Amino acid sequence: MQERLIGRQYIVNAVSINGQHLITEIWSDDKKEVENASLICEREILLPYSGEVQDQLVRYMEKALTFLGIANGPSHSEVMMTESGPVLIETAARMQGTIMHNAVVSALGYSHVTLTAERYVKPQRFAARLGKNYMLKTQLQCITLASEFEGVVKVNNCEKLLKLLPSYFGMMHTPDAGENIYRTTDLFTNPGIIYLCHEDEKQIDSDHAKIRIYEKEGKLFDLA
Repeated sequence: MQERLIGRQYIVNAVSINGQHLITEIWSDDKKEVENASLICEREILLPYSGEVQDQLVRYMEKALTFLGIANGPSHSEVMMTESGPVLIETAARMQGTIMHNAVVSALGYSHVTLTAERYVKPQRFAARLGKNYMLKTQLQCITLASEFEGVVKVNNCEKLLKLLPSYFGMMHTPDAGENIYRTTDLFTNPGIIYLCHEDEKQIDSDHAKIRIYEKEGKLFDLA
């Protein structure tokens, strides 16, 4: 049994060294409701380090990681910001899965992967980062595709259509011709992930809206 948490969900990644924690990324983890299903991923937005919500998340997660005994290495946490403040959903002593490493590097100059390696290979260099806040070089969003259609993929049009978007950076895990596609009802039935990177957040929002139009019109995949 677990308490139902109401609020906005966030992702907080960190790398720790000898009990000291470096918060490497804070993402807004937006979800949407699907009829006759649960919540599905909508998009993750990489946030600036500082802000009213981020400050609360940083203080909370530093205490939570210490309490949980995560003293060294990476951690990936999901937190719900409720009316009474942040509440931990889960923490894993690992790097975040299903990420486009080079997209994060383009936005921050590093990634969860590179900092984890640095912590062990060059610990003094890593320790010098403690107490320093990350700075966004550019805006970054991770868009999770959702399908209302089911069938066998005849043609994957994602790259042809989406690479024309001004903020397009790359895509992951879209189905090849001959593979099945399902109505998206959970994390495992999404048909791919798109990374959008641009200096102008409004451009990313515009491109995100365009992707959703392509989905609605069934243009991303030709199905049998």
